[in-house]
Amino acid sequence: QALRDYGRAVHLQPDVPQYHLLRGDVLLKDNRIALAHIHLQVAARLNSEKTKKGICSAKVDTYLGKYDQALGTLRHHTAGASQTAVAWQIGRTLMKAGKFTDAISSFMLAIDVMNQPSSKSISELHYQAGLCHLANTNTTKALLAFGQALRNDPKHAKARFRRGACTLFQHPEQAIDDLNCALDIDPTLYEAFLARAAYFVRHGRITKAVLNCSSAIRLQPTSASAYLLSGSLKYTLRVFEGAVKDLSRVIALQPRCALAFYNRACCYQSRKELQKAISDFSTVILMLDDDSSVRNELLIPSLQNRADIYLSVGEDESAIADLKQAISLKPNLPELHHCLGVVLHRSRMALQHAVEAFSAGLQHDPFMVDALVGRGNAFMDSNHPSGIILSKRDYCRAIHLQPAKLTAYVNLGYCLQMQGHFYQAWKQFSSAVIMNERFQPALEGRAMVSLQMSQYYSAMLDMNRAVTVRPTADILNNRAVVHYYMGDLANAMRDLSSARQHKPRHSLVLFNMATICSQQRLFPEALECFNAAMEAGSEDDALLNNRAVVKAILGDFAGALSDLEKAVELYPSTGFVHFNRGNVLVKLENFTEAEKSYTCALRLQPGDLLTLQARGRTHAAMGEKEKALNDFRLAINLAAEDRFQRSR
Repeated sequence: QALRDYGRAVHLQPDVPQYHLLRGDVLLKDNRIALAHIHLQVAARLNSEKTKKGICSAKVDTYLGKYDQALGTLRHHTAGASQTAVAWQIGRTLMKAGKFTDAISSFMLAIDVMNQPSSKSISELHYQAGLCHLANTNTTKALLAFGQALRNDPKHAKARFRRGACTLFQHPEQAIDDLNCALDIDPTLYEAFLARAAYFVRHGRITKAVLNCSSAIRLQPTSASAYLLSGSLKYTLRVFEGAVKDLSRVIALQPRCALAFYNRACCYQSRKELQKAISDFSTVILMLDDDSSVRNELLIPSLQNRADIYLSVGEDESAIADLKQAISLKPNLPELHHCLGVVLHRSRMALQHAVEAFSAGLQHDPFMVDALVGRGNAFMDSNHPSGIILSKRDYCRAIHLQPAKLTAYVNLGYCLQMQGHFYQAWKQFSSAVIMNERFQPALEGRAMVSLQMSQYYSAMLDMNRAVTVRPTADILNNRAVVHYYMGDLANAMRDLSSARQHKPRHSLVLFNMATICSQQRLFPEALECFNAAMEAGSEDDALLNNRAVVKAILGDFAGALSDLEKAVELYPSTGFVHFNRGNVLVKLENFTEAEKSYTCALRLQPGDLLTLQARGRTHAAMGEKEKALNDFRLAINLAAEDRFQRSR
């Protein structure tokens, strides 16, 4: 409406510069820079021959950014103008030029030379001086100036709003009174709604803060700060769809607002829209790569979060590259080294590099318990005796620094279990259970140790408690193992079926189901489970060997031989695989290759009676009676020695 009215005035009197100036001012506020510039240039041309109207000309120069020229006009071409008006305009021009101290002096001069003091004019001058004090980060003087403004004009809404905003964190109760009063005086003051939203955020009333942001947006639909605050608060309330909508609006208004991209990426990450999250995090990284002033505030979290996403989608190398870049920006931040160590450990790329990353984090913070536990995990996964000793040392240090660190007790228990110290391991798991009786890893670990000590009932009690905490596929599978060792195959199969419902492609669950089906002589069902386990991505020697045995029982000797040859190729040092390969080759009447397989099995497992007997029968089938007799005699002698040892 204002643009329409000023446009009509310009149309009726196009030679009046003030009309062009006012319309240009409105266009500037509406962010229509090009059209505003045209109007201001027209006003400047119309004023070129009207130097007697120096204040108007100075306003035009100020809008055009020609501050020195505007100040010169005000000081030398304002004869006959009011000294108050000149000093006031000089103050405004100095404010635009960033010379706030000089602007304050000019405003004070305007107050001193005022011929007919008006309370509203004096209030406005004090308000402008207060804004200058705020720009100089002198909050105390700014508050005094705003107070002077309110003493002269208690209904000055902007002065009351500014005073409330200044005292928002020091004196929140006084601040909210000022903000409410400002909105009572001027309900269209959208900045007051934003300040009040900040007050509600500080007091944990997020919903009220969102409502105030919505009020600000209704008053000023182009306010990027209102949309940004609203989107951030909706993210806190987990209203991700609304947050994404608000933050997208911020990006449309200010395409280079890195914080909006970062917050929207966090929303996408929470909604599992990972590709969109990666795109937004990448935009933040590109924006801030050359901006050293704010790079560490958003760049490092962006790199960390993007690394997290890369890790979740299996792009381990990209995750490691992001974390290394973050470390290069801030090498003395131990959390970054810890994150890099975790990623390297999870990716199984190089346990030694993971140990080095954790050690680097501990150099910066020797009391970082998570880094100690992480390094201990890396040492333990090395499966080397010295690594087990070093991992125990790290876990003990972690417990010493933080006696309530449950994962340290659990991992120390697993260390002791690997060394065969079952009772000591049981004590560590029990310590964690005492501190938190619903801590699932401790219950699971203690159950497995009890199982190894043949304490089946105790193991079952712990597994039942673990299942009541959260029935995951791994927990149900482990309880099925306990049922199996207790001879309860029906309940074992029931637990395995439930585990398969939780995770249909769990290879260990499928393998255990196939094993039980094989024992029950349900070979077609066992073969189906073995095939499903292979499709789930598991190709260990036990799986290939057992599937080959089931295929051989079902008469598929060619398929059994294919599985066993693949197992030999992947795990050439496993003796029972060579033994079963020999058995299948005998069924296929390939005695020469069968004899070679039995020989390999004996080389890996010297003195195995079954293998010696099988090779003896193979030699006999090949007509090599002497070799067959030698194998049978050796088998008899070994059996006699074994009986003798047992009798002693």
